[in-house]
Amino acid sequence: MLYRIFKALEHRLSLGVSIYLDKHIPLGAGLGGASSNAAGLISFLAREMGWVLTAPWLRALIPTWGADIPFFLRGGTVLVEGIGERLTPMDPVAWQSYLLIYPEFEISSARAYQLFDQHRFLPEPGEWVNDFRSVIFEAYPRLNEIEAVVQGQGLPGVQLSGSGSTVFIPFLVEHDAAAWEDRLRGVLSGCRVMAVKPVLVGIDDF
Repeated sequence: MLYRIFKALEHRLSLGVSIYLDKHIPLGAGLGGASSNAAGLISFLAREMGWVLTAPWLRALIPTWGADIPFFLRGGTVLVEGIGERLTPMDPVAWQSYLLIYPEFEISSARAYQLFDQHRFLPEPGEWVNDFRSVIFEAYPRLNEIEAVVQGQGLPGVQLSGSGSTVFIPFLVEHDAAAWEDRLRGVLSGCRVMAVKPVLVGIDDF
């Protein structure tokens, strides 16, 4: 994705660019790793070239590279509509920390949407609902096994991040996720368990 963005903007650049990517967010994890990398590159190029991210020519291009990119530029709690180009700020959620559980397998966005399109179902009621959950959990039973282990430890069920494969548990107290991190690592074999905190701002002003 970064190369595609660079090539699309190359004719507008008056400086040389060398890109080195040190990946820590797994591919196909539903955590927006590729889109956040792209947002970082776009922000850097805009800053170095004096571009305004809200300029019509650039604002129109950004969602075509990735529907999540505008969100990572804006950050915070946001309602995203259209193909990612319409962003409406919302009140921050109350959760102060999260425990991410990555099951060490990837789910591509293309595969997730294919599964979603194959199923005809009504979205589950609720304010914070991921409509991918039912189809992804059906196609990948390992996620049900992970949820059963988590619930066996006395925690509530897990939620799906994006289109998967990562699931997460939100906590209202900042240090609770870290307190559970080692405990769940001991009972969830073949999974990467990470305590994280939310980021309330994006990479740039978009």
